[in-house]
Amino acid sequence: MRDKLLTIKVTEEELKKLHKQAQNCGMKLSMYLRSLGLNYPINSIIDQMTLNELLKAKGDLGRMGGLFKMWLTNNDKKQATATLGSHNYFSIDHLVDDIEKKQEELLDIARRLF
Repeated sequence: MRDKLLTIKVTEEELKKLHKQAQNCGMKLSMYLRSLGLNYPINSIIDQMTLNELLKAKGDLGRMGGLFKMWLTNNDKKQATATLGSHNYFSIDHLVDDIEKKQEELLDIARRLF
């Protein structure tokens, strides 16, 4: 049972920063400071949210790649009527652009983790 009170002095700016860091970890300030002081692992909610975004973007890219591969192996692809979503054989450059944009999105998200 926690029944001992610890008092420390901080500036207003330090207090705001500590509250913000605790909030980013989904913790109350007392739990955050106790975890820091006792060297318990602290997981940032922001990192977890960024990782979820990264996994979602990875899934989107995988689906686009699968559709692209399926389209490329289609024997009818040289026909003007063969399509992949809104893309046909003659506008495949747009699909490649979409994949490259998704790759850039993945890189941007990954950079936020570090």
